[in-house]
Amino acid sequence: MFRLTLVLVVSAATLFTASCASACQPLMCLVPGGPFLTENPFRLSVHVEPSRMTYGTNITVTYTLTNASTEAVGVCAAGWDSFELIDATGARLGGGTTLFTGYSDTTDPFRLPPSRTLSWQVRMVLDQVAPGPAQFRGLFQSGAGNWVGTVRSDPVVLEVFEGG
Repeated sequence: MFRLTLVLVVSAATLFTASCASACQPLMCLVPGGPFLTENPFRLSVHVEPSRMTYGTNITVTYTLTNASTEAVGVCAAGWDSFELIDATGARLGGGTTLFTGYSDTTDPFRLPPSRTLSWQVRMVLDQVAPGPAQFRGLFQSGAGNWVGTVRSDPVVLEVFEGG
C-alpha cells in the first residue's frame, strides 16, 4: 500500500495550454495544425529524494519531461504521479492517480515546445517495499493530443532499510 500526496510544481516558462475544452475529451485535444505523432516525442527522467530510506518514509520524486522532437507536442496528461517499482524480492509495485476515471474524463492539457522541459514534484510514501535495493521508474501517460501513449524513465536505484 502507498499513500500519495501530489504537489505539482510546474516550470511555467515553457508550458502553454493546448486549445482544448475545459474537460478535454479523447481525440479533441489536438494542437491546431499539429500532426498526430506515432513515435514517442518525449524523454522522461526522475530524481528521488532520499534515495536511501526506511519503508514508510516520505519521498519526493521530481519528474522531468523533455520534448525531444522538432515539433511542439500537445497532450492531455492522464496522470502526474505514475510509477513502477521492483523491490528486493522482485515484487512489482505500481501506482499513481490516473485522471481518466469512470466519473470524470477531465485531463490536464498542455503544449510543450521542441527541446523544452516540464518538471513537477510528487510526494509519496512507499509503505510495502521489501528491504534491499529497489528500482523506481517514473511514467508519464498521455491520453489524447498529438501523441497518445506512455513514456517510462530509466530506473533509479533506491536503497530501502527496515524501519526501527
